[in-house]
Order: sequence, then structure tokens, then C-alpha cells
Amino acid sequence: KAASSLFADLRDPTIPYQLKVEKLRQIDPATLGLADIESLYECFKHQPLAHQKEHWWVVINEIMEQCRRHGIGADRYTDTLCGIITEPDAPEVMRDYAIQHLSQWINPRPDFPGAPYEQDEKRITQAQDIFLKTLQDPTLHHTSLPGTTLAALGDLHQSGYPFEETFLLEELQPWLQQAIDGKLPLSKINRLSAIGSAAHFHFPSLQPQIATLARQQEIDPSLKLNAIAALGHLGTAEDQLFLTELSQSSSRYQHAAKAALKHLSNPNR
Repeated sequence: KAASSLFADLRDPTIPYQLKVEKLRQIDPATLGLADIESLYECFKHQPLAHQKEHWWVVINEIMEQCRRHGIGADRYTDTLCGIITEPDAPEVMRDYAIQHLSQWINPRPDFPGAPYEQDEKRITQAQDIFLKTLQDPTLHHTSLPGTTLAALGDLHQSGYPFEETFLLEELQPWLQQAIDGKLPLSKINRLSAIGSAAHFHFPSLQPQIATLARQQEIDPSLKLNAIAALGHLGTAEDQLFLTELSQSSSRYQHAAKAALKHLSNPNR
């Protein structure tokens, strides 16, 4: 179908991206026809000019946002974002945005009553599969996608998303263990995300790996700091003693140890 006049100018390189974003934020979903919706979704296939890519990703993010918030093209939103995430040639930043919006789309939030969300169980399962495959794909280990996926899963977990009814956490735990142990060729930032996720999801089985990292002398400082922080969530009585000694030392890690110790001693953590 030909693009509707309502959104045809979104792909016009002569129009400032700020005006495009403002136009998207004024969408009235009740007035949109099929051609308008098609025009919005066609934007996901658009190849921007090289010098306009950074601005175009802002527009793409806004399109994803407005379609999610208003349920525009609800019957194709999950499939479209899954397609973007799994497309090897799709720009990394676009895939990142798709992960973030998809994680919100499959999660009916009690703090946003009446907001649209994915209600098809098969599509929800499809989205969960995509998240897991994104983490496990070795070609993505040095991209931002694993970290973005872990952050999205963390947000889901914090909001009360029913992971217990899915396979996802069960599958996630062994991957995190390998990541923390350094057995996967991850970028450092993704390994740091794995350490943080182990604490966030509160996996006691990963405590030994976390404790080992926290105690290592010859280790990247950022890894050690994150491991110490994770002990604030997963630490044992032995770890509490270690943190106490570290917090009372002149070590560069004493403040991190104090913060972890405070969290560990809080029964409401």
C-alpha cells in the first residue's frame, strides 16, 4: 500500500527529526486508518542517509513508543519487533530499542491500568524465546544486546512479571553462571551485567562464583566492585565477615563493602 499522507513525511530527509518526533507524540489512535498504520510500520524498513542515522533512531524509538502505548498495529507489533531483534543486518541501536519496547509490551503493568499489551500467549512465548536466544547467540556477545536483554528481564522481574510460570529463569541461570565464570567470550560490560543480574534475580546457586570474584586480588576493579555489590544480595555469613573486614580496611573497595554490608543486613532487601 502507498504510504498515507499523514506519516509519509516521516521519511523525508529534509524535515528536522524534532518535528517528526513532535508529530508522533500528537498521534490520536482513534483517527488512524489502515494506510496510516502501514506507513508507520514501513518506517522500520527505512534506510536513512548516513549522516542522519543518529537522528533517525530517535524517530524509530518514538514510533515504537507510540505504537506500544496506543496499541497501534497490536496484531503485528510483537512479530515486527521480534523480526528486528533477530535480523543480523538490523542496526544494533534499533535492535536495542526493540528489546526494550517488546519487554514492556508483553507485560501488563498494574501501575498503568488500561494500557494495551500483548495478550496472545504464543506471541508472549515467542518474545521470551527471542530474549533467551539473544543472550545465547555467540555472535552478539560483544554487542550491547545481551546487556540490554538482561536489563529488560530485570525490569520485568521487578514489576512482578510471572517468570515462575515460564522456563525463562530456569534457562537463564546456567547462562549467567558461564558468563560470571568468564567462560563466554562476552565484552566486559556484558559480564558486569551478568553479575548484576545474578544479584537482581537472587540466584543463591551463583553465590560461590560471585564470592570468588569479590575475593580475588588480581582482577579488573570494575568486576570486583560489581561482585562485592552482588554479595549485598547473595552473601552468606562468611561473606558478611569478609565484607566487614574489607569495610574496615584502607582498601579502595571499603566503601563498596560498606554499602553491600548495609544491604545484606537489611531484612527487607
